[in-house]
Amino acid sequence: MRKQADSKASVHKTSHTQKSVETEHEHRSTPHPTNHSSSRKSKRQRKTKPAKTYYGWPLTAGLFALLIVMIMTIWALFISGPARIHDEAIARVQAVIEEQVPDIQSLRQTEFDFVTWQGYTDETLYWFDATGAIITTRELSTLNYNEARQKAQELYNMSPDTVFLAYGYSGPVYQLESSDQILMLDYDTLDWVYERGTGYGGSQ
Repeated sequence: MRKQADSKASVHKTSHTQKSVETEHEHRSTPHPTNHSSSRKSKRQRKTKPAKTYYGWPLTAGLFALLIVMIMTIWALFISGPARIHDEAIARVQAVIEEQVPDIQSLRQTEFDFVTWQGYTDETLYWFDATGAIITTRELSTLNYNEARQKAQELYNMSPDTVFLAYGYSGPVYQLESSDQILMLDYDTLDWVYERGTGYGGSQ
């Protein structure tokens, strides 16, 4: 009886030991769940950001050169261009006049009702239109600035600072100017042609 009891106890102990080993083996072999989301996140975080590109002085120099080209283009189109065209037109008219009257002197452009040119030689006064064609002439001996000044003072109470030749509505004139007045007198008769105040005298 005692041997049978010892035998049963030994069998029970062996069975318990096998179950413990099996349980421990199952515990070790059971895979633990892994967090795939956090793994991917850490991989993304480990990726290095691309280095910033710095263009430096070559880009700055290029932009500066482009700005200069733009300024020069604007100058040529809107400032220098029109001025150059105007100068070329004046030079063409002067060339036409000088071709007709080679010894012409003191060419002057004036504008009243339309653009005209005035000049003279040793014997003749000339008036030209805007294209350089002769409008009319007078003998130089008929020129009398002093008489025109005197007429302006006596009849129009004007003390002109300057007197020069111009062209009125339909004929040559003396144009007299002061700080506050402009007066035109017919070249041949000294009759009134045109008058207006400049407004400059009142502002002084």
